[in-house]
Amino acid sequence: MLQHLHTTHARVTPNDLALNDQRMKTAFDVNQPIEVFYKQIEDAMEFAAAGQTPYSPEQILSIAYQGIFRTGIFADDCKLWKRQPAAYKTWEQFKLDFRVAYKDYNQARDITPSAARCQASD
Repeated sequence: MLQHLHTTHARVTPNDLALNDQRMKTAFDVNQPIEVFYKQIEDAMEFAAAGQTPYSPEQILSIAYQGIFRTGIFADDCKLWKRQPAAYKTWEQFKLDFRVAYKDYNQARDITPSAARCQASD
């Protein structure tokens, strides 16, 4: 539907595509749900496709990976991802793997040092 609207009613300029690319590559904010980051990527994918310049699956994964890697928080998860065979590396699998990593990160973050001491003394 979005593609139809762009094709029939709007002209996507090279500048629009450059701005879209910038938005797609905006750093992942770990204080936001990871789904916000995924939506950012998917919105940019749709816009680029509507502008007749779709991203390849490899480009999408590379951009998303860099967005996750640059946080510095998911280094071990990124290492695991890089070791996976090419057939495993799909956008859907990426979202699943890093959704789990993000959940683990948030659970670990919820345990404050004082809470950890209380749990250890129980």
